[in-house]
Amino acid sequence: MPEENLAENQETPIDDLIGGGEGSAGKESKKGVIVLALAVLLAASGGVAVVMLVLSPGRVSADERVIKEELQQIANDTMAREEETAPDARILLDINDVITNIAGTVMRRFLKVNMTLELRDQETLRKAQTKAIDVRMRDRLLDLLSTKTLDDLDGIDPENRRDLKREIRLEIASILGGPETVKSLHFTEFLVQ
Repeated sequence: MPEENLAENQETPIDDLIGGGEGSAGKESKKGVIVLALAVLLAASGGVAVVMLVLSPGRVSADERVIKEELQQIANDTMAREEETAPDARILLDINDVITNIAGTVMRRFLKVNMTLELRDQETLRKAQTKAIDVRMRDRLLDLLSTKTLDDLDGIDPENRRDLKREIRLEIASILGGPETVKSLHFTEFLVQ
């Protein structure tokens, strides 16, 4: 039995650190130190976690990521709209080789016209490039131009030329969806033969 007494009286190394284990005061002292150690450990690990989350530049919350993506999309949309309206990004459609007889010349004279249309947007351009719309535009141009006389087509008179451009622009715009679809029309060739 002396060994049992020896085991009871022996202090463990932790007891040495916290002041020995004599009675209930020693047990309470041990519990206090353990609780204090756990509190310090939790506080330290919480501080490390906060530092890693807040100061780590590579970490972004899901909400922040969504907001950044939405802002980027808005910026991209704005840039696309600006490019569409920028003078360098004009949307042009060429209509070439429109040839018709001139009215009142008994088919001895003809008119050949090439033109470029400045359109409102890419959607209007795609529509204009479809075969069905191209055929309708050419048909309407031939109908309109074949009614013009030599006097109407007088290339020297700028007013006649402006009137003809306006008429053509309105005819084509009516096919494409309205007057705002064709911004302007430019003749690239206007040949009366």
